[in-house]
Order: sequence, then structure tokens, then C-alpha cells
Amino acid sequence: MKRIINIIILISLIAFSTKSFSQGYNIKVKINGIRDSSFQIAVYYGKYQTIVDSGFADAKGNVVFKGKDTLAGGIYLLAMNKKHVFDFIIDKEQQFQLETDTANYIGHMKVKGSVENKLFFDYQQVSISNQLKMKPFQEARERLKDNKDSAAYYKAKMDEVIKSVMDFQEELKKQNPNSFWVKVLKCTEEIKVPEPPLLPNGQKDSVFAYYYYKNHYWDNYDLMDSRMIRTPMFHDKLNNYFEKVVIQVPDTITKEALSLISKTNEKGDLFKYIVWLVSYNYETSKIMGFDAVFVDMVDAFYKTNKAWWATPSTTENMIKRANRIRYTLIGKKAYELIMPDSNNRFISFYSIKENFTILVFWDTDCGHCKKEIPLIKDFYDKFKTTYGIEVYAIDIDTNHTNWKKFIVEHKLDWINVSGTTANVDYRDIYDIYSTPVIFILDREKKVIAKRIGSEQLEDFMLNYTKRNKQ
Repeated sequence: MKRIINIIILISLIAFSTKSFSQGYNIKVKINGIRDSSFQIAVYYGKYQTIVDSGFADAKGNVVFKGKDTLAGGIYLLAMNKKHVFDFIIDKEQQFQLETDTANYIGHMKVKGSVENKLFFDYQQVSISNQLKMKPFQEARERLKDNKDSAAYYKAKMDEVIKSVMDFQEELKKQNPNSFWVKVLKCTEEIKVPEPPLLPNGQKDSVFAYYYYKNHYWDNYDLMDSRMIRTPMFHDKLNNYFEKVVIQVPDTITKEALSLISKTNEKGDLFKYIVWLVSYNYETSKIMGFDAVFVDMVDAFYKTNKAWWATPSTTENMIKRANRIRYTLIGKKAYELIMPDSNNRFISFYSIKENFTILVFWDTDCGHCKKEIPLIKDFYDKFKTTYGIEVYAIDIDTNHTNWKKFIVEHKLDWINVSGTTANVDYRDIYDIYSTPVIFILDREKKVIAKRIGSEQLEDFMLNYTKRNKQ
């Protein structure tokens, strides 16, 4: 299947590494059946593919890619008019030729001058050949599935094909132990989980399989080898680890991230990519509370100047962003606010004695707020006694007349304060860049929910009180 190249320039992240070398790279490609077409070679980098060179095929399908510097090792792709044609390998051998035709790019590939690419395409050709052998057996088995003898016969034939593929793979690994392609091939192997041991009570250990799989998840990856980031499978492997393997609790995610990063080369691209991806994913996560992972990553790598690829301004911005978030992390005590109410009496939400405090940052000039505040009022009237709730509503508008009018018109009989005067810069501390914003605090004024909508209040309180038996 052809894939459109995702051309994304990430200057601070994908700093394409090269080494000065007198010969550089010289890759000659000939595709019979192609003429007068533009070609590009691109490198995989995590979830991105970045173009590193381009050329134009002549009337005979010849195109040459040439540069004075060597290319970083990894898996590259050839694209025609920015559409994927086939992958190939760049490693120590950077002077080679690839020749094929449009009838079968992989099956008819001929390689000169690159042992790595000879292994790579030989493997693909054997795989395709065995897939063709397997197909009639699969079809016959499905067609005759009600006949046990016939089904068993074709199952045995399929097993023979699978065994031949496995034998070929094992021989390839044995004969080429130092090959980059063999190293990549190992990465595709699934972790084999042994039978769980018996517990003292005679039952099988029910969590053994999970912990074995998690602890051995990266066994087939050389995490000290930066070439692994320049493969099409690493990003998906990494994403699957954090989304489906690691227990989805912020502290656990941080622990596993730090453990994984510690196994990489601090000056290598795997280190850089994992730090960047984890930081980005959890800073932008839609799951409440997961931004704590982002703060942990900033503290561990950006504040300590270990994020060597980041510019000073990027580092400064990352730290500022983390500092804005850290005050409202789930489980942290909310920073005290002292503001004047409509009678100019200064009130702190710390003085509220109810089980729960709802902080609402809003603006009388905000159209969305005008819709949300009445909905919050409906919730408040319905459940303030049931759960023991008080609302501390901070209006950030400077027009006190409109604010007081809105309070009266909508009978906002909770604590209303003006954000024009405050003991601290609450916009920074509570990361207020739009309105409305809702936080829920427990009796100790610890944040238990943040940035939720009015429609989520009822379900949240019901579920939270059930879990905590309030």
C-alpha cells in the first residue's frame, strides 16, 4: 500500500545527524518503466518521515542521490512524487545501486554494493513468496473447514510454510549477527510469556503474565542504538507501551518513563525522542491529571539541562508551562485566593468549611460563560446540601456594574468575588487563559478535578463520593 509522506520540519527535534566523510553518499536507483518523474528519499524518525534529498529520473528511469556527508543509519524510503514506493536501508555502505521495475518493485529488486540491502530485499522476497504459497492452503482449509481430515491436512501444509519462514529467519540471524537489518528484524518478534508459576495456595499467579510481558517488553530492542529511532516500528512500539502496557496512573507512567529513558544513550536520538514524546503527549493529554507526567519530565530533563537539543527559549518556556500547571495538579493543595466580594469584603476560599469547594473562573463578557454559569447554578441548587458544596466564583471582568447585575438576575447566592483585585496573580497560578474554568476541591482544599464542564459536575460528584465514601 502506498503511503503519502508526512513532511514535517521539526528543527529542534529532528536534527538530522551526519558525519563528514570524503565519499559521502551516492545512491543510484533505476526503475524500469518510469521516466521523467520526481523522486525523494526520506528517513523515518519516530512517527515522522523527513525528506533528506530529491532527484529527477531520466528517460530510462535513472535517478541519483548524492551528498558529501554520510547519512545517519536507519530505514529510509524512496518516494515518487511524494508517494511511497519502497523502503531501503542506509548504514555503513552508502555507495550502492538499486534496480527494479514497476511490475514488482520488491520482487524484481537487484542490489549492488550493499550487503544490508541485499539481506533486506532477500528477506522480503522470501516472505512474499511464502505468502503466495500459503494463500491456497488457507483458502482450501476455510473451504473444507467442516471436513476435519481435510482441514487438518491443509493446516499441516500451512505449518510447513510457516516453519520454512522461521527457519529462514533463524539462518539469516545466525549468518549475519552484526547486521543492522537482523537487529531490526528481532524487534518485530513477540515476547513469549512462559506459563505462570503456582502460588502457595496452588493457584496460578494471575498477574505473572502481565508483569513478565511488561518487564521484557523492550528485550528485543537495543535502546543504546540511535538507529532504532529511524525505523517505522519504534514509535508504535513506544506508544503502545505507554497507552496499553503501563498502568494508567500518572506516578506509574512517570516511573516507567524515567526507567526506559535511563536505558538509552543520553546523547542519542532515542533519549531525545522519548523525552520529547512523553513530555508532549502528557502536556496535551485529554485525561485529567495526566499533566503531572509533563511536570515530572520538565523537572527531570529541562530544568536540569539534560534536554540538550532544546534552545534556551524552549527550555524557559517549558519550565514556565510546568510551573503554571504544578499549582493545580490533582491531589495538590490549591493555592489560596483572597478577593473582594460585591460588597468589597475580602474573602478567602480557605474559609469555606463545606466538604467541597467549586472554583469557577468566568467573565461577564464571555458568551460561553453566560450559558455555563446558569447550568452550574442549577447543579449547585440541586446538590449543595446532598454533597456539602460551596461555590467560589471569580469574575475576571473589570466591569463591576455588569457583574453585579448578572449576580442579581441569576440569583447567584454563592460566594461571588472580583478578580480585579487579588493576593496573587491567579491567571498564572491557575493557568487561566480562557473562561469558564472549573476546579473542584475537597475539604482540605486539594484539587480533585479541574477544567471540567458543567455537564460533567453531577457524574463526577456521584462517582467521586462513591469511591471515597464521603
